[in-house]
Amino acid sequence: MPALPGVIDAKELAQIAKTELNEDPNRTKEDIKAIQSWIKKQPHLHKYINTDDQHILMFLRGCKFSLERTKEKLDVYNACRAACPEWFDNWDAMDPIVQEFIDLGVAVPLKGYDKNGRRVMVMRGSAIDPRRHNISDQMKFSMMISEMLMHEADQSSITGFVGVQDMEGMTLGHATQFSPSLGKKAMTIWQDAYPQRPKGMHFLNMPSLMEAIFGMMKSFSKEKMRDRLIVHPKGDLTMLHEAVGTEILPKEFGGTNGVLQDHIDELRRKMEKHQKWFLEQGKFKSNEKKRPGKSKNHSNLFGMEGSFRQLSFD
Repeated sequence: MPALPGVIDAKELAQIAKTELNEDPNRTKEDIKAIQSWIKKQPHLHKYINTDDQHILMFLRGCKFSLERTKEKLDVYNACRAACPEWFDNWDAMDPIVQEFIDLGVAVPLKGYDKNGRRVMVMRGSAIDPRRHNISDQMKFSMMISEMLMHEADQSSITGFVGVQDMEGMTLGHATQFSPSLGKKAMTIWQDAYPQRPKGMHFLNMPSLMEAIFGMMKSFSKEKMRDRLIVHPKGDLTMLHEAVGTEILPKEFGGTNGVLQDHIDELRRKMEKHQKWFLEQGKFKSNEKKRPGKSKNHSNLFGMEGSFRQLSFD
């Protein structure tokens, strides 16, 4: 089996973690225990959320080992899980819709890492049929994959993550499934809840009718993230090759890392392997009835439904 591209050896990875994330191996266990001790004192989190060492370490890394930021992000993450059952409950890798989305290549993590050691995921929104597929199912599928990748706790928890959104073939039917409230919810979870370190989101082949969607998502982004949302000229992969290298990309994107189907097959294998893990995830969420003070519900996490005007398309 050929070696995966972009793999960083343990010694170099530890040095990156120390330099970029303030990770001190002599203090890591103590920091994990400090967060676990804090969770035990939170009635809405204790006995309700995942407190495994590796899970806590993932959040510490995502917050550069700031204990206060880690507490805040863990709290928001689990509140979002409670507030969005349509995205976070009933995860089943063998569900026919999930299996269909795998086959279609709706979201495909690429095997290996890019030239900077980061994980890369290709997303193809046009692969779904807007007449048959619900966007909530698509978002749930993306969340399942994202959390599976985080659960693996591989080098991307240190080096970061890059998204490639290929918008070729997206139609008005795809566009009208989006709404500002959905965009706000997705960006809140991505930026404020997940411990992933997003290093860039590359948009390829963007149709003019999707520009309003892009503008909406950008308006919900923090300044640092806005700088990492990159729209590429249609049909031009030059900037993508410069950003991630060709060794990580499949042939369809001008790379040398097999063909996209190879990565789809690997995704199916991984998701089926994680089936038991997926089924267990629905139980992990905050119990907002037990939160001291004001609860974190859907409206104060994401804004009231209907408070945004619907997007209009010419």
